[in-house]
Amino acid sequence: GRARASDTSVAGSAPRSRNLARERLAPFARAYLPLLAVLGAYYVARVAVFGSPWAGLDRVNADFGLTSARAASLRVELLGNYLRLLLWPLEWNAFREFQPVLPEGSTAILRAVLWLSLWLAGLWWCVRRGARPLLAAWLWIMLASVPLWMPLHTMGRFPLSDRFLYMGSFGVAFAAAWLLAAPQRAIAGSLALVGLAALAGSQIPGRVANWSNEEALFRASVEAQPRSVFAQWNMGRVLLEKARTQADAPALQAAFEHFSTAQDLIQPPDGAAPDRSLLWTPQDALQANVGVGNFYMLCAISDPTECTFDDAALIFEETGRRFPNSELPHNGLGIVRMMQNRLDDAAQAFERATTLAPNYPLSWYHLGQVEMRRKRWLEAADQFARALELQPMDAEILAWRATALLAANETSIDPQAEECIRRALQIDPTQSRALLQRGMVELMRGDMRQGERTLQEALKSDPRLPHAHVLLAKLYLKQGDSRRGIEELQLGCSIDPADVEAHALLGILLADNGYADDARPYLERALQLEPPREMALAVKARLERTPANPR
Repeated sequence: GRARASDTSVAGSAPRSRNLARERLAPFARAYLPLLAVLGAYYVARVAVFGSPWAGLDRVNADFGLTSARAASLRVELLGNYLRLLLWPLEWNAFREFQPVLPEGSTAILRAVLWLSLWLAGLWWCVRRGARPLLAAWLWIMLASVPLWMPLHTMGRFPLSDRFLYMGSFGVAFAAAWLLAAPQRAIAGSLALVGLAALAGSQIPGRVANWSNEEALFRASVEAQPRSVFAQWNMGRVLLEKARTQADAPALQAAFEHFSTAQDLIQPPDGAAPDRSLLWTPQDALQANVGVGNFYMLCAISDPTECTFDDAALIFEETGRRFPNSELPHNGLGIVRMMQNRLDDAAQAFERATTLAPNYPLSWYHLGQVEMRRKRWLEAADQFARALELQPMDAEILAWRATALLAANETSIDPQAEECIRRALQIDPTQSRALLQRGMVELMRGDMRQGERTLQEALKSDPRLPHAHVLLAKLYLKQGDSRRGIEELQLGCSIDPADVEAHALLGILLADNGYADDARPYLERALQLEPPREMALAVKARLERTPANPR
């Protein structure tokens, strides 16, 4: 009987123990299963993106050729700086680069060891006091540093980024709250927490302002790390784009200074040995050199007395020899040759760029521009189509393809061109060239009023559209308004001194309206620009009947 009772007791205890285990595990499951689910989804997403079960952790993002001793000391340095930024988060730097070689007398490792010692002292205190919640928070800080223990070649040139601090900050926040908000010091602790929150909040305006746009970001980065080659050439890149789009001369000069600074950091101009403690890559040197070439190209456009296209071409050619596998210097050289109207040389440079990087859409786009200048409209449309295969949502390329297709057949409207215009304006309703082409289509269909409105809208989006002024001039002349026609053509000529049609039409129009002295320079300029045969004959005939200016 006892045996049966014992069996019953054992049999009954097993379900009870299982129920007790489930009850104990349930809070942990509720707390951590959602976290595990998120981590699992994150892992699956990375596997899908990188196409590997290693989820991209085996990729070589950068190989800086560190010695084994420096690789080991870098781990200590990264971990110490991680703790410093968590416990004293007053330093802002978007691009924290490390030093491949520590300079003599550097205290970087000593500082890192001191911060690690502080964490170990805190750990010892937690264990000694038996403060289990604080111990958990303190251990969480170190557990959250796992990203810093990934292989160095997967972490890139910024192994200590703010994103690595996100998880660890929870441990710091919990530890601070536990220490300062204990019941025995509730008032003082609460005031201290409010003070910490105010201190952190006071940093927000400046931090947010640094991320407001690219210029603010890199300007702050250069101030925080003036000897960063990466920050210097990126600041130059941003200012160069500002100079290009806004015709900002001071920005252009400032861009040159940043690119030059990057070059000087890589190779000191006085012939001194490069600073081995500075982090830079061949890509940095390439970008700095290409940036200087782009500066000379824009300078030659804005101030031909200061710079020449040959200056820019020389830099791009030399950069191409130094970096034979990069498409960037060939693209720069092609643009320069296109500006010089050396179209065969330009095409050769762009074709070389497409060979080196067939998936770089700008090379195909520029080839299309060369064909546009050659007036080979269908070939241009094909090159723009190649660019669109790689960058299908680019409204500007769509608008240029529409331009080429419409130019290929002036007697009818190509449906593909209309589709390109529609897609471009769907992507960007203010795309000026797409609006220009839509206005031209409307004029071709006889809808003069809507065509005029669309062309005005295009000029509102971009006042520097010479062909829009030419089209409006033709419309006004057809309506018998010579005054407005002359005004539009004058605007077109001032915007683009190489617009042959605007110069020819304006010269003939001025001569026909009795302004012979004003007409002659435009007629002569039109002939210099080599207009099509019929236009050239008309200009020559009108020039023969226009007396020379006695002045």
